[in-house]
Amino acid sequence: MKTMLSVIICLFVMASVAQAQMEDVSNVLTQIADGIKPEAFNGKFNKNKDEWKDKVAAMDVSDLSAVTGQVGGLLKGLKGSSLAGVAKKELLKSLANVSSLSDIGGLLSSLVKGLDPSMLTEAFASNRDSLTDKLEMLGS
Repeated sequence: MKTMLSVIICLFVMASVAQAQMEDVSNVLTQIADGIKPEAFNGKFNKNKDEWKDKVAAMDVSDLSAVTGQVGGLLKGLKGSSLAGVAKKELLKSLANVSSLSDIGGLLSSLVKGLDPSMLTEAFASNRDSLTDKLEMLGS
């Protein structure tokens, strides 16, 4: 009986941690999109940004395909000139090879680090390092 109770408690704790990490994905994606100035995005993404954010908020974050789809939408919406430290093509190539939440965190960390500082809002730029630290821990 004690063993079964221990297993149930362990599963509950692990599920809670996993759910919190997954919810972080939605919050982080929205934070990134809001932290990038509108001129860094193509007109189509800017026009549909609120719709994209609604999809991110409503996505099933346990569905890796849904998450990669929304990350892909964000990447495709960025102008190449908004990236200084990483190539958009490389990020999209990495996205195609994502197999876990940890991979998503690493890819988003690369994106945030690679953004041209002039394309960031002041608030986002001041929190950039803490966000990349959070992204690198995501899924680990």
